[in-house]
Amino acid sequence: MSNVMHEPDPRPNRATMTVPEAAAVLGISESATYDAAARGELPAVKIGRRVLIVRDRLMDMLHDSPTTA
Repeated sequence: MSNVMHEPDPRPNRATMTVPEAAAVLGISESATYDAAARGELPAVKIGRRVLIVRDRLMDMLHDSPTTA
């Protein structure tokens, strides 16, 4: 078995993704992802102490966001 780090599976096989998975998709740090979720900038739900990012809403947000030139 290899110890190679893999990007998160982009297929929507789960309704949510972990903060590390979302951070990898967004290309930002995990702490920046936690901070953005706490500020309401990312579609997150908290279950107990765990923060999960809602996959479909995040992907919609990324596809709908205006691009800058």
